[in-house]
Amino acid sequence: MEQGNSLFDLVVKGLLPHGIIEIPAIIIACAFGVRMGMLVIASLGGSGKEGLKGKWKEGFRKAWTASIWIVILLFVAAIIESTITYTLMKG
Repeated sequence: MEQGNSLFDLVVKGLLPHGIIEIPAIIIACAFGVRMGMLVIASLGGSGKEGLKGKWKEGFRKAWTASIWIVILLFVAAIIESTITYTLMKG
């Protein structure tokens, strides 16, 4: 702002292009972390050991798939940040 740039333009051109992909990816990663935490808490309770084994298997399978998608989304956001955002901020 001290250089005469509009704060609105800086936010829209600088943050929005990659933030549209990056923020949902981070929220999804946090949700899977909370889900794994809930499985840990359920396992500490000790009731229903047979059902927990299946839940852990399913949880790890879904977390593995989600982690691959999250890495892909963050990679796309990094590409956008290094190309599109740079071009918008430069020009």
